[in-house]
Amino acid sequence: MALIEERVNIPEEFNGVFSHFYMAHNKTDESIARTLMPSFQMLMIFSFGGSIKLNTSGANVIEITDCMVLGPLKKSIEYTLSPKAEMFVVNFVDDAFYLFFGPLMFLEGNPVDPEKLVDDNCFENLHGLLKNRNSKERTEVILSFCQPYLKENDNVFKEYKSEEIENPIKAVAQKTNKSERAIQTRYKQYYGFTSKEKIRFERFSKAIEIIQTGAFESWFDVILTCGFYDQSQLIHDFKHFIKLTPSQYLKFQQDICQVD
Repeated sequence: MALIEERVNIPEEFNGVFSHFYMAHNKTDESIARTLMPSFQMLMIFSFGGSIKLNTSGANVIEITDCMVLGPLKKSIEYTLSPKAEMFVVNFVDDAFYLFFGPLMFLEGNPVDPEKLVDDNCFENLHGLLKNRNSKERTEVILSFCQPYLKENDNVFKEYKSEEIENPIKAVAQKTNKSERAIQTRYKQYYGFTSKEKIRFERFSKAIEIIQTGAFESWFDVILTCGFYDQSQLIHDFKHFIKLTPSQYLKFQQDICQVD
């Protein structure tokens, strides 16, 4: 037996709510450590069987015994599956967490019991409904369960979605006759991060994609293609998000992809 992992795709009609679900089951008799890569998404993590421990910033250890909300995931985070532990992760997209639970301002990336985010104890039985089911059955339960709690988008959010420009905050502020600071505050309520943080992450993600595909001849190609100021900024952003330099990440990719 070993670690069993599965990525569960979501039906098209739910693409505006979830990106995918993820399952990991440690069927060994030893603890297994893994890393969640930054995604700037809100996560809902369910734990079954043994415990799951998250190593958060500041070397704090959080133990998940039933269900926990985490995010937006702005940096890599290590987690440990104890023997026989099973983890099921729900990945929200864009503002879907806001539509489900409300503003994000108070979370600040710290794990939170989802029961504290709603008014009517709607998660009291969800963990029990998901227990002893396979990934397909859990997916069906969650999709059915979430529908009554989804709220309508409001006009401000629609403005964000429609603005495909360099500075959406400024554009929306001008259209709504509100200050950029007020719009930035609302933006963070929707997404859990600022527009500048999102731009920085998208630049980093593009660099990761280039490195993974090997579509570059030198680090200068990565810097130029992704819009980094210089190599120093490239290294700084990699250390910020995944605690590795670009060279260390490249070596890591080569090591795990090497065929014996």
